[in-house]
Amino acid sequence: GYGIWYVVRNVPAGYMVTATTCTSVAAGNVQLLLFSGACSTNDWWYPNSTCGTIGPESPACPLSSTASLAVEQTLDVYIVLLQLWGSPGQAVGTFNVAISEMPINRHCQAAQRTGPGPVPFSTLNTFTTTPWGCGQNDVWFVLQWVPAYTRVIVSTCPAEDFNATFPAMLGLFTACNQAGSQVCSGSFATNCTGGWVVTYATGSEASTDVLIQVYANQSGVTGSGVMYVATEPTPVPPPNSVCASAVEVTPGVPQAFDTTNCSTTTPNQCGVQNDVWYVVRNVPAAATVTVSMCSPGGFATFDARVALYTSCQAQSGIHDGLRETNNCSRGVWLSNAVPFQTAV
Repeated sequence: GYGIWYVVRNVPAGYMVTATTCTSVAAGNVQLLLFSGACSTNDWWYPNSTCGTIGPESPACPLSSTASLAVEQTLDVYIVLLQLWGSPGQAVGTFNVAISEMPINRHCQAAQRTGPGPVPFSTLNTFTTTPWGCGQNDVWFVLQWVPAYTRVIVSTCPAEDFNATFPAMLGLFTACNQAGSQVCSGSFATNCTGGWVVTYATGSEASTDVLIQVYANQSGVTGSGVMYVATEPTPVPPPNSVCASAVEVTPGVPQAFDTTNCSTTTPNQCGVQNDVWYVVRNVPAAATVTVSMCSPGGFATFDARVALYTSCQAQSGIHDGLRETNNCSRGVWLSNAVPFQTAV
């Protein structure tokens, strides 16, 4: 289309430029685009540029346009009005430009420290900044030094008097990157009428920072509100819930076990879950190791399973669904002729 150019000089870092024809007089038939960079001989594009949002036509303002550009370092912002909609002809009118400060905590690395209790938030004047996060137009908070075995609960449920002026969604992370643990609204989260509850349980680490992302699931949707942050202790699993802390057992002596409070701790190991670990030391070569939960030697109060390994680093083991296995009521026995480490 046909375009004309304007420029806003020296926009400070941390501000957003928004241009609109929606509140103007008889602009008609134009679309706004915002750019930053240095002009070139090309009339509408230039190298090393950053493109802002391309203003769509708003149902509330027919033949109008609104566009925004986030500025992360002081620079000039160019505004171009293109005549696109309707038949060719003149488009005469006015447009408005606003420069608004963006929230400091719009980046994960600048997350605002918070504690348990009500936490006000605002995503106004935000921009999509976190490609690996849960959503868009986001702000960040951090709950620091969360103790081991603690559940973090974040809620925007109106029933708890904590809500938002827009469909705010929540995400929890343990790091400002894709490698951190992640919980997003709509995935491992609870939806209440008009809000969300997300939770994350810490493990055995002495302390963990839990990052909270408040976001929208659609670009350009922003607002404000209050969320509620709470923590509560979770049950502590037994020390031998990890292979490296396996309890040594003596052959022929009954060994009590209890998987209460255990969680899935051993990925890629026979598919076992909620497990505890034991070890038989110095098994002679060619000896047969037998593990039994069958009476009278043993029993279980649940549908227990057994797996045997040669080391904690073993990528696979012998479990009770494969070799030399026999089931009894709520128990199993497993026998193998090679020295193994055992997991119950």
